[in-house]
Amino acid sequence: MQRKLREKGTTFKSILTEVREDLALKYIHDRKLTLTEISFMLGFSEMSSFSRAFKQWTGE
Repeated sequence: MQRKLREKGTTFKSILTEVREDLALKYIHDRKLTLTEISFMLGFSEMSSFSRAFKQWTGE
């Protein structure tokens, strides 16, 4: 799988990050879940880790 991803010029980590970002934005706009729920749903063990990633994604 890694070889195929490398041939496509991507990595598993970059795909995971992209999916997490897309889902985070979707869930936040939906407003049915708390930020803590969203962070754990996306696989972040700490809210602070999610917050740091979200700031990086949004440039804030």
